[in-house]
Amino acid sequence: MANGSNNWNVSWSAIQFLVRVLSNHTSVASFTRVNDIQFEIVRRGDLSGVNAALIDDYMLGEAKVYALLEAFDGITAVVNNGTWNHIAFDWRDFAKRTGVAVFLVSDFLGALNVNDLTKYVTSDERYEERRKHRKSS
Repeated sequence: MANGSNNWNVSWSAIQFLVRVLSNHTSVASFTRVNDIQFEIVRRGDLSGVNAALIDDYMLGEAKVYALLEAFDGITAVVNNGTWNHIAFDWRDFAKRTGVAVFLVSDFLGALNVNDLTKYVTSDERYEERRKHRKSS
Protein backbone atom coordinates (compact mmCIF):
# COMPACT_ATOMS: atom_id res chain seq x y z
CA MET A 1 0.00 0.00 0.00
CA ALA A 2 1.49 3.33 -0.97
CA ASN A 3 0.70 7.01 -0.67
CA GLY A 4 -2.12 6.85 1.82
CA SER A 5 -1.88 4.12 4.37
CA ASN A 6 0.08 1.03 5.25
CA ASN A 7 -0.14 -1.80 7.74
CA TRP A 8 2.35 -0.10 10.07
CA ASN A 9 0.54 3.24 10.50
CA VAL A 10 3.49 5.20 9.13
CA SER A 11 2.18 8.41 7.64
CA TRP A 12 2.89 9.59 4.12
CA SER A 13 4.53 12.71 5.56
CA ALA A 14 6.92 10.58 7.67
CA ILE A 15 7.88 8.54 4.61
CA GLN A 16 8.39 11.68 2.53
CA PHE A 17 10.50 13.26 5.28
CA LEU A 18 12.87 10.29 5.19
CA VAL A 19 12.93 10.38 1.38
CA ARG A 20 13.92 14.07 1.49
CA VAL A 21 16.68 13.70 4.06
CA LEU A 22 18.13 10.59 2.39
CA SER A 23 18.12 12.43 -0.95
CA ASN A 24 20.34 15.14 0.56
CA HIS A 25 22.47 13.08 2.94
CA THR A 26 26.19 13.33 2.16
CA SER A 27 26.84 9.64 2.90
CA VAL A 28 23.98 8.33 0.76
CA ALA A 29 24.83 7.57 -2.88
CA SER A 30 21.34 6.29 -3.69
CA PHE A 31 18.37 4.53 -2.17
CA THR A 32 15.31 2.62 -3.25
CA ARG A 33 12.05 2.67 -1.36
CA VAL A 34 10.54 -0.82 -1.37
CA ASN A 35 7.57 -2.28 0.46
CA ASP A 36 6.38 1.23 1.36
CA ILE A 37 8.39 1.68 4.58
CA GLN A 38 11.55 -0.21 3.64
CA PHE A 39 14.58 1.62 2.24
CA GLU A 40 17.56 -0.06 0.59
CA ILE A 41 20.36 2.47 0.97
CA VAL A 42 23.65 2.51 -0.93
CA ARG A 43 26.23 4.60 0.88
CA ARG A 44 29.25 6.41 -0.55
CA GLY A 45 32.84 5.23 -0.36
CA ASP A 46 33.62 2.16 1.71
CA LEU A 47 30.44 2.40 3.77
CA SER A 48 28.31 -0.75 3.61
CA GLY A 49 24.71 -0.73 2.45
CA VAL A 50 21.82 -0.35 4.86
CA ASN A 51 18.41 -1.98 4.61
CA ALA A 52 16.19 0.14 6.86
CA ALA A 53 12.56 -0.05 7.93
CA LEU A 54 10.78 3.15 8.98
CA ILE A 55 8.31 3.04 11.85
CA ASP A 56 6.48 5.77 13.77
CA ASP A 57 5.81 4.47 17.26
CA TYR A 58 5.69 6.58 20.43
CA MET A 59 7.17 3.79 22.57
CA LEU A 60 8.88 1.38 20.19
CA GLY A 61 9.29 -2.01 21.82
CA GLU A 62 11.15 -5.17 20.90
CA ALA A 63 7.97 -6.98 19.85
CA LYS A 64 7.26 -4.40 17.14
CA VAL A 65 10.85 -4.58 15.90
CA TYR A 66 10.68 -8.38 15.73
CA ALA A 67 7.42 -8.04 13.77
CA LEU A 68 9.20 -5.74 11.30
CA LEU A 69 12.03 -8.25 10.96
CA GLU A 70 9.52 -10.98 10.15
CA ALA A 71 7.69 -8.81 7.62
CA PHE A 72 10.71 -7.44 5.73
CA ASP A 73 13.74 -9.41 4.55
CA GLY A 74 17.29 -8.35 5.34
CA ILE A 75 16.58 -5.42 7.65
CA THR A 76 19.80 -4.05 9.19
CA ALA A 77 18.30 -0.93 10.82
CA VAL A 78 14.95 0.14 12.22
CA VAL A 79 14.28 3.88 12.24
CA ASN A 80 11.69 5.34 14.61
CA ASN A 81 10.39 8.61 13.19
CA GLY A 82 9.04 11.46 15.28
CA THR A 83 10.38 14.09 17.62
CA TRP A 84 8.67 12.71 20.71
CA ASN A 85 9.10 9.00 19.99
CA HIS A 86 11.23 6.72 22.13
CA ILE A 87 12.94 3.35 21.99
CA ALA A 88 11.67 1.39 25.00
CA PHE A 89 14.40 -1.24 25.19
CA ASP A 90 18.19 -1.54 25.15
CA TRP A 91 18.89 -1.29 21.43
CA ARG A 92 22.60 -2.09 21.90
CA ASP A 93 21.79 -5.41 23.53
CA PHE A 94 19.24 -6.07 20.79
CA ALA A 95 21.87 -5.26 18.13
CA LYS A 96 24.33 -7.70 19.72
CA ARG A 97 21.72 -10.45 19.58
CA THR A 98 20.30 -9.72 16.13
CA GLY A 99 22.76 -7.53 14.20
CA VAL A 100 19.97 -4.96 13.76
CA ALA A 101 20.47 -1.38 14.96
CA VAL A 102 17.44 0.59 16.19
CA PHE A 103 17.51 4.39 16.06
CA LEU A 104 15.47 7.51 16.39
CA VAL A 105 15.51 9.22 13.00
CA SER A 106 17.95 11.94 14.10
CA ASP A 107 20.46 9.35 15.33
CA PHE A 108 19.99 7.26 12.20
CA LEU A 109 21.03 10.22 10.07
CA GLY A 110 24.24 10.47 12.09
CA ALA A 111 24.80 6.71 12.03
CA LEU A 112 24.74 6.72 8.23
CA ASN A 113 28.22 8.27 8.45
CA VAL A 114 29.61 5.25 10.33
CA ASN A 115 30.34 1.90 8.69
CA ASP A 116 29.14 -0.22 11.62
CA LEU A 117 25.79 1.23 12.66
CA THR A 118 25.93 -0.60 15.98
CA LYS A 119 29.04 1.40 16.96
CA TYR A 120 27.33 4.78 16.54
CA VAL A 121 27.08 6.83 19.74
CA THR A 122 23.58 8.31 19.98
CA SER A 123 22.81 11.83 21.12
CA ASP A 124 21.37 10.48 24.41
CA GLU A 125 24.57 8.51 25.02
CA ARG A 126 26.72 11.58 24.31
CA TYR A 127 24.58 13.64 26.71
CA GLU A 128 24.87 10.98 29.43
CA GLU A 129 28.64 10.81 28.96
CA ARG A 130 28.99 14.61 29.29
CA ARG A 131 26.80 14.51 32.42
CA LYS A 132 29.02 11.85 34.01
CA HIS A 133 32.14 13.91 33.31
CA ARG A 134 30.60 17.01 34.90
CA LYS A 135 29.72 15.09 38.07
CA SER A 136 33.22 13.62 38.41
CA SER A 137 34.98 16.98 37.95
